[in-house]
Amino acid sequence: MPELLPLFPLGTVLFPGMVLPLRIFEPRYRTLVQRLVDQPEGSAREFGVVAIRQGWEVGTDAAHALYDYGCTASMRRVESYEDGGYDLVTVGNQRFRLGDVDNASEPYLVGSVDRLSEEFGDAASATVLAGSVRRLYTDYLTALAGKQQPEMELSVPDLPDEPMGLSHLVRAPGARRPARPARRLHRRGPAAG
Repeated sequence: MPELLPLFPLGTVLFPGMVLPLRIFEPRYRTLVQRLVDQPEGSAREFGVVAIRQGWEVGTDAAHALYDYGCTASMRRVESYEDGGYDLVTVGNQRFRLGDVDNASEPYLVGSVDRLSEEFGDAASATVLAGSVRRLYTDYLTALAGKQQPEMELSVPDLPDEPMGLSHLVRAPGARRPARPARRLHRRGPAAG
């Protein structure tokens, strides 16, 4: 069932489990954050992050076209400044399909969204595949770091054991160039990379 969700269009793609720090300086997004902060304790303080297909992040009417899929961002840390700005630490939570977008009722965009469920499939197969993906991704990170900093010893972070979280993590590189990752958001399940 569709629900209304405040939107934050960006030139990047957010995946579930991915950390996204944000500096909030535009008045419309200051309003959005203040409204979320003012919600009762225990409320879901979240908004939707949608990659911009055409346009820019900054300025009124800057985002001319958005991708059809996005991800909710849960606010984990909020730091406010005297000038009214904020620094946020958000984490991607749940993927959604974007329907109609309202650009008139609020200073920020509001979208009608359908939250997408995660389709897991066979748990035993996913666990076996996740072990292979974890090893290959660790090898990739090690090789990449060695090319960039050959004189430094690398410490690869622990990767999730859980197949769904791992699948989102390995899909996230390249999210700064949203065309391919944005198309991946609609895919379901851990093997949808």
